[in-house]
Amino acid sequence: MEKTFWEKHHLKIIIVALLVYFVAVTVVYINYHPYSANKQLTEDARNIEIETDLNYKTGTVYGTVYLTNLGRDIYDLNGKYPIHLGVSLVDGNGKVTEQDYQHLEITSDELKEKETISVEVQMTDLDDLYEEDGSLRFAIMQEGAGWNSDYTEVSLSKLGK
Repeated sequence: MEKTFWEKHHLKIIIVALLVYFVAVTVVYINYHPYSANKQLTEDARNIEIETDLNYKTGTVYGTVYLTNLGRDIYDLNGKYPIHLGVSLVDGNGKVTEQDYQHLEITSDELKEKETISVEVQMTDLDDLYEEDGSLRFAIMQEGAGWNSDYTEVSLSKLGK
């Protein structure tokens, strides 16, 4: 008795169907999940330059911090594990006295290559830090993942009184 088409080719058909399914799922995933900073703090999220335009007056630091993306486009900054601008307090001897002083929200949801965005800051009750010649340390950090090791440090005494 001669085998039917299905009996002759069922393994090949199943394999081809699985390959088509795998390719389709991969294409859909790539198109709907672009590069995301909301994975663990990625190398591209580490390629953000931090510049400051800050002032100090009677215990308060205020002004603007500028973030420039020197890497690839970064998406989903405010997802499940958001990317923030972290601020640490550093004493006059260079010792971090408060790692998580502030986590400032980056209001943009993405940061394109070579794009600069700004974060307005106002921090109060810094008289003691000023008197001990302390600094503010700004770094990119991701909630639930960690802090970038690159940072910008601003001495309060250089901001004036």
